[in-house]
Amino acid sequence: MKKIIFILSLVFLSTNVFANDARINEFTDWLFKNGHTQYVKEVDICKEYKKYSKEWYDSRCEAYPKGKMEIISNLDINFYKYNEIPEFSKPNRDTALYYLYRGQEVESVNDRAGSTKSDNPYKFEISLRAEDDKTLKKVRKAMNKTSMLSYLLYEDGKITIDEITPKDRFGILYDNNTVHTSASVGKSLVSYVTGHAICEGYISSIDHKLNDWELLENTLFYDQKLIDLLNMAAGHHQYADYNIKTGGLYPTNSNKNTIAFHMKDGVFKDSKKSNSKYQYTNLLSSIVINYVWHKSDGNFQDLLDKVFKEKAKIENDVWFEKNNDETIRSENQNNKIKKEYVFGSGSGVIVSKKDIVTNCHVVMAESNEALNQAGWNRSDVQKLIWVKTIAGDDWAEAKLIKTDERSDVCIVRHQPVQQLSIKMKPITKFGSFDDLKKGQYVRAMGSPQGLIGHTSEGTIEWIGKAEAAGSLSKWVTDNYNKDTKLIIHGAKINSGSSGGPLFDKNGYIIGLNTFGVPDTVAENVAISADHIKALMSKN
Repeated sequence: MKKIIFILSLVFLSTNVFANDARINEFTDWLFKNGHTQYVKEVDICKEYKKYSKEWYDSRCEAYPKGKMEIISNLDINFYKYNEIPEFSKPNRDTALYYLYRGQEVESVNDRAGSTKSDNPYKFEISLRAEDDKTLKKVRKAMNKTSMLSYLLYEDGKITIDEITPKDRFGILYDNNTVHTSASVGKSLVSYVTGHAICEGYISSIDHKLNDWELLENTLFYDQKLIDLLNMAAGHHQYADYNIKTGGLYPTNSNKNTIAFHMKDGVFKDSKKSNSKYQYTNLLSSIVINYVWHKSDGNFQDLLDKVFKEKAKIENDVWFEKNNDETIRSENQNNKIKKEYVFGSGSGVIVSKKDIVTNCHVVMAESNEALNQAGWNRSDVQKLIWVKTIAGDDWAEAKLIKTDERSDVCIVRHQPVQQLSIKMKPITKFGSFDDLKKGQYVRAMGSPQGLIGHTSEGTIEWIGKAEAAGSLSKWVTDNYNKDTKLIIHGAKINSGSSGGPLFDKNGYIIGLNTFGVPDTVAENVAISADHIKALMSKN
């Protein structure tokens, strides 16, 4: 039986519903400057449009007695109600061309066009189908009628079809060197991982029913077949636009973003199936990959390594966001059920024989709102802090001793670190905020999604105080002391990285990784080590 992977790139790109004249002018200017005169021309509008009313002429040309040269297009562009081309719409070529331009512009500005190319890319075996192949002809026909940009068919270990959009369709904007964000290609990867989870015996088959994950009880997903979620035909129509954010807790939103909350107390509580026809969504892929994580019995990362490193020959780490606070665990105590809930997790830095520095939002007590969302009153819950070193020690209880909440830096203390592990030595070398420079190398370390000792590399993209960060994120200026020193950098962090160290090339700690700002260039934020030193010296 042939094993086939389809990789398909489509144009579903964003723009403003009320795209103003300036954006159209930018597009037409770009077309003109790059010689695409099949779409645009330069004309004297005062001569070209004398046929219009005198009022129109006077309003446009009164100030230009010698005429006014403008670039105009013959493009027929349609704009949509929302910030993207709807899934089942059939945009004409001109509309798709404009949206493709806008999408590339946004990706370029935000540096979101993809990861750095490998120095040692995997060499795929290629055996292209003959020119008269029926499938190949269908692909080329579709490319001349739809918004399809590229098509890759990989079967039996070989690339057999590799096509790109024709030059006269979207080729002025898209070629073999164009890099895009992967976007919904991730949904295919979810299916790929799910298939391997079945092969490894974690899941019985694609017809396996999701009635063995307690989070889904009393929701529309309970007792449904896995294949129905993969096919996006799970009776989820009214929730199709609803996104579940997996992973740990966020300082401003408590556990509103977790699957546990969505299923137990949120929008899916007591939900019922509707019509089971196909409905595209991000929702189901998130549920499926979290279900695979749940079923992999603590071996999720091993599964990903086998799928991507062994099978796909990918050298770098690959991981999905997964739910760190899966649910409540129960134990029988004095004939009563005592419930323990993990509200969040993060990273930290051993800075003395007794102390560990981390983010306050990792260890501070949750708000009453957060507790209520989890189903408890404050009197029912005791906040405990537990620490564990990367050397593999058992969990040890700790307590909060120093706080600087407005800069999100806290220190916890437990039994001397050396008693936890003689292998662990405190880190005592700190860099200075004043010595930092934009573009310098940094390395982040922490436990994103529970991956102990994970590291990532990048460069500093922005340095400044919170009061100057309004252009980056209003959330920063609202939640941090105006004098808080921030470092925006490109070393990837994720839920669980909070409180982990940011190093310079000399191994000095220059910051404490804390959160991501989605509307920034780099997305990753660290608190300057100056705040760590200040808090450590505080009585």
